[in-house]
Amino acid sequence: MTEPVVGAGAAEEPLRPLGPFARTVLPVFQTLAALLLAAAVVVTSFQVISRFGFNRPYPWAEEVGRYLFVWTVYAGFLVAIVKGTHIRVTFLVDRLPLLVTTILDAVLRLVAIATFSWVAWLGYGLALRNMRRSFFTIPDMTLVWLYAAVPGAMALAATFLILEPVVDRLIRWRRGPES
Repeated sequence: MTEPVVGAGAAEEPLRPLGPFARTVLPVFQTLAALLLAAAVVVTSFQVISRFGFNRPYPWAEEVGRYLFVWTVYAGFLVAIVKGTHIRVTFLVDRLPLLVTTILDAVLRLVAIATFSWVAWLGYGLALRNMRRSFFTIPDMTLVWLYAAVPGAMALAATFLILEPVVDRLIRWRRGPES
């Protein structure tokens, strides 16, 4: 019998089994992240080819590509939140009794909700302050589109963390005691 390689598949394996709510929203966030990444790669590739292949750079492509990567990072953050695959140091937690880890998980969920909500609020204010500022290379496009990534992702993450246990319990309750 072969031993698995340490860390193999760690990025893909969730730390906990996914409930029905997570299994429902995960493909949405994964698709969003994939589309944003694909758009960023296409725009950045266009910029490189036009600059070095045809000696005709398009400054907007570099700026738009950079901002698409920002959105991609926040979409990937949502995927990691739903899958429960953000980095955790569990050396001590793994040695605690089940009741203590359950309470600790609940407290950490509340801290995450509070933190994401606070960052969403601050990000919303930042986005509003940049409502009238425009992209450097695209004067007709407001910077609010860039800054909206932060409050949008944080609000979605907080909403997911609030709704997940509620929706999963409702689904189990509706299915009955056999599930």
